[in-house]
Amino acid sequence: MNFDANDFEIYYPEAFAEKVRSVLAVTDRQRRRDAKKKLCNEVLAWLREDEQRGRTALENSASAVIEIVKNIERQVVQQ
Repeated sequence: MNFDANDFEIYYPEAFAEKVRSVLAVTDRQRRRDAKKKLCNEVLAWLREDEQRGRTALENSASAVIEIVKNIERQVVQQ
């Protein structure tokens, strides 16, 4: 399994692009880890606010990840 980006935040919805850039610019490991956690929680809250909007946004921003997960699912189901 290999994603196109090393930082999973790259796959967050476009609405978070500026925050993603800001978080990924943090060089201190602990501060970056904390910032990533905070951003993840913000994204989750945003997704929960409007499930359809979130689904559509993720289909656009994380299509590569979704396809990998679907392939894994197909392989598991076939076994």
